[in-house]
Amino acid sequence: HKHSAGVTGLSCALRIQDAGHNVTIVAKDFPSGFETIDSVTQINYTSPWGGAHNRFILPPPDAAPDSQEAREHSMSLLTWDEMRALHDQHPEAGITFLKAYDYFEAPELAQTSLTEERARDQLGMKGFRFHAKEELPEGVQIGYEYDTWCINPMVWYV
Repeated sequence: HKHSAGVTGLSCALRIQDAGHNVTIVAKDFPSGFETIDSVTQINYTSPWGGAHNRFILPPPDAAPDSQEAREHSMSLLTWDEMRALHDQHPEAGITFLKAYDYFEAPELAQTSLTEERARDQLGMKGFRFHAKEELPEGVQIGYEYDTWCINPMVWYV
């Protein structure tokens, strides 16, 4: 059974190190460009194809403040603030801010009860906007966009 640290684990390691602790990172596979990846071992390393990004998983409107959904959303907001600060302090860090587009063919209560006011004021989603019916792909019932961030792992890890 394999486990990897990924962006989250490496970011935590950096925060722990910044707090004054010694950190050792052990890796079997290391980041490398597409042209130098070993075709036999490439299956063990996803970062050349992946990228960490923020996608809000919304708590239902009746979720208790200490529910898993509410806690995860709160952590997403804290991470947003951290990524914005890192982006502003270190433009070379590989963090990009862009629009996210979420589409739902079978929306759940968290989406069907969402209003623009709740998204912005209660859930902290910057740049939130519902898409009009004519903007939605065929078969999609609800769609919206919001500001988010994405990390280029080939820059972030280096």
